[in-house]
Amino acid sequence: MYYDAQGAMAYAHFLAGRYDAAVSCAETALRGQTSFLLVTCIAAASNAFAGRRERAQRSLLRALECNPDLRANLENLAPFRRADDFAIFEKGLCEAGLPEKHDVGPP
Repeated sequence: MYYDAQGAMAYAHFLAGRYDAAVSCAETALRGQTSFLLVTCIAAASNAFAGRRERAQRSLLRALECNPDLRANLENLAPFRRADDFAIFEKGLCEAGLPEKHDVGPP
């Protein structure tokens, strides 16, 4: 239960734009549940916004290992109520290395 609470705190910090705090909570949550996809993505996006590109890329690679179709499933991953919040989340993941929508699929 503790790790779930840390994941929820990571989400809340991310929404508030406190990316360092989001990363800290996400890393704690991931110690207890390494396949927590949303929290892994929050760590990736938060690290990207905090300027830690290498850490962001590592987190994104872990997320893609859990869900290779992450781009296609991204909108179903998180309970973002506001489109602006989802857009920021998506932008952070793109900065971490997630391909843009038009880069996905057959050529």
